[in-house]
Amino acid sequence: MDLSAFYLDIIKDRLYVCAGDDRRSAQTVLWRALLVLLHDMAPVLSFTAEEAYGYLAPESRPGSESVFSLRLPEAAPAMSDASRQEFELLLAVRGEVTKAVEPMRKAGEIGHSLEVQVTLYLEPELKSFAASLGEEGLKEFLIASKVLVEPFDAAPEGVAPVEGLPKPVKIVVAKAEGAKCQRCWRYEENLGTDADHPDICPRCTAVVQSL
Repeated sequence: MDLSAFYLDIIKDRLYVCAGDDRRSAQTVLWRALLVLLHDMAPVLSFTAEEAYGYLAPESRPGSESVFSLRLPEAAPAMSDASRQEFELLLAVRGEVTKAVEPMRKAGEIGHSLEVQVTLYLEPELKSFAASLGEEGLKEFLIASKVLVEPFDAAPEGVAPVEGLPKPVKIVVAKAEGAKCQRCWRYEENLGTDADHPDICPRCTAVVQSL
């Protein structure tokens, strides 16, 4: 459930739009996740796990011809407790952004979350953590065309903090400005920076030129 409703939803943009190391990093995570799933399901769904493992290219099998002799690659270092708490709070914020977008979708103002701009008003500690994800990372995380991170005290008058969160957070969601990039579907204000690609954004232009 977490894979389909969260991670796979987020990385679709990276898999289909990006190139090079950005795309490869997502593919690597999916490969590792698949190995973990097959390893854990093998004792219960033996034939299914073995059949699925057989579809992996030989070079993608870590030194094992059978799922039953599979030894998982060494895991990455665990996230610190402090970083985990901040990340879980951002997950909760993501859920609140989704709730804020839904009325706009139902009212016909937008058709997809990529048509919105999200402004997060955060306390310094969480603001710093959110900023560490980078502008591109936040766009992917929230599936929005633009994400701004501002100080909590800079929120417009009348915007109330989100209830139920362990730290104060204010969220403003608005329709994104600009035009739709015909390749990634994000709304950008500077399409057509390359005359050969007038309908796509600078990010997509750079990818297309590199292919």
